[in-house]
Amino acid sequence: FGHIHVAEALGVPLHMMFPQPWTPTRSFPHPMAGLDYHAKPSAQNALSYRVTDEAMWLGNAFQINSWRQNVLKLRPVRVLGAGSLLTTLRVPFSYMWSPAFVPKPNDWPPFVD
Repeated sequence: FGHIHVAEALGVPLHMMFPQPWTPTRSFPHPMAGLDYHAKPSAQNALSYRVTDEAMWLGNAFQINSWRQNVLKLRPVRVLGAGSLLTTLRVPFSYMWSPAFVPKPNDWPPFVD
């Protein structure tokens, strides 16, 4: 969770790179959601990203906000609804796999590759 907060404190742009999908899509569920990865594309798959991100954020929000205020000298982030901050802020994302291995989902926004 530190990436976006450090970039904000430094006033620099952020470009995320990650080895597993973390951007909402109907094509497959969030890798930590515990849903069937072979199920058909669905709204449930897309929602699994928001629910998983929010649960992870809620488990860390107090600690991160304390760090933002005391170390980075930033205002706290709202506790509810901030789990999908990277998507909300349209932070560019590159995934580290070949589209021949996992094709890019059609519903990913242009800032995700």
